[in-house]
Amino acid sequence: MMYQSVRRMPLFSVSEERSLFCRDEEHLVRWWFSLVPGCRVLCGGGDAFIFVDAGERNRHDGPDIEDAVIIHGGEMVKGDVECHLLSGDWFHHGHSRDNRYNDVMLHLAADCDKDAITALGRKIPTVMALPQFATFPDHAGKGLLDDSEVLKRLTPFIEWRWSEKVLRFSRRLADSENPEVIFLITSFRALGYPGNEKPFEKLAKALQMERLRGLGLQEVTNILFDLSGLVGAGGMKTQREIVKVSDLVCAVPASLWRRGGVRPHAWPRRRMAFAGRLVQKLTEGWAPWSTDEEMSCKSMEDIFGKHLPGKGWTTEWLGNVVLPMRKAVLKSPNSLQVWFDLFLPEPYGRHRRHFGGRVSPRFLRNFAVGQGLIQLNNMWKQCNSLNLCPLCR
Repeated sequence: MMYQSVRRMPLFSVSEERSLFCRDEEHLVRWWFSLVPGCRVLCGGGDAFIFVDAGERNRHDGPDIEDAVIIHGGEMVKGDVECHLLSGDWFHHGHSRDNRYNDVMLHLAADCDKDAITALGRKIPTVMALPQFATFPDHAGKGLLDDSEVLKRLTPFIEWRWSEKVLRFSRRLADSENPEVIFLITSFRALGYPGNEKPFEKLAKALQMERLRGLGLQEVTNILFDLSGLVGAGGMKTQREIVKVSDLVCAVPASLWRRGGVRPHAWPRRRMAFAGRLVQKLTEGWAPWSTDEEMSCKSMEDIFGKHLPGKGWTTEWLGNVVLPMRKAVLKSPNSLQVWFDLFLPEPYGRHRRHFGGRVSPRFLRNFAVGQGLIQLNNMWKQCNSLNLCPLCR
């Protein structure tokens, strides 16, 4: 029934002219995210599908876009999308021999010279991008707004974003999950950003905190290295230590860790020092979700010192994990105000590009404003003369 209800939407077919508007693969990715849910897209050979959801951008190893959703042959299909200027680059880049590309369901190209085939021998439909989707708005508007006006226009989106974060923790707490486990898993996921959220989460779930209480920092860090499957632990373990902890956990396969697109300061090996210190603090009874004590980058530096990954990451951790969870537990009325007191060392690059002509550089660094802009951009993916977002009106 869903397929029948959307099949009358406009058909986006391939024009006769080549898609020379694409300077790089980034244009192809942005074209994909510019598509409107419910539109009908034509593949090579005359086949067509209904576009449902663009999925998530992957800036690391593997396909360019993950978990996209289409309707093909009357069925809902979820899979990955790979982008190339020339379709033959699929073979030149070795994807036909790489099992990470076995779940690719569409091959998006600016020009087509041959069909893509997975390592399992499955042929992948090719979609050619169209020139009329080559322009992308930058939300520049008509000049800078005063900070107070920006805040006035963004407040609904900021509060929406904040409420969503608090609600995620409230739901898990309502399911009677252990607050310490919730905090550990979400903090480890934050450590994994960008690209290694899943293996860090798996590592956190493998830990049994009761069995780790009383261990020193070096012991805890060595255990984490051993479980992660990463090479280069901070100190060799004796056979006695290995036997002592081997029954506590399951190892994380080393193949899960991503390196492509991950900056050196975010390499998991470097962030394991903070992971060890965090686990040790939790085993000592530290529970930031159940106290009204100050939560700021300065207070975290006082607790963790040199083990912190950096001010930018610390700000993200406070804003995405510590403060929302404390709000969910304590119902503290001033948690949102503390959110507004957080500032990033630098604004998000995408915000500087999209909103730099409308929001001052200093205000772009405000964490709450940045979260409001993320929510705004999620709802107004295309801002043009006919559909201006609230920030540009």
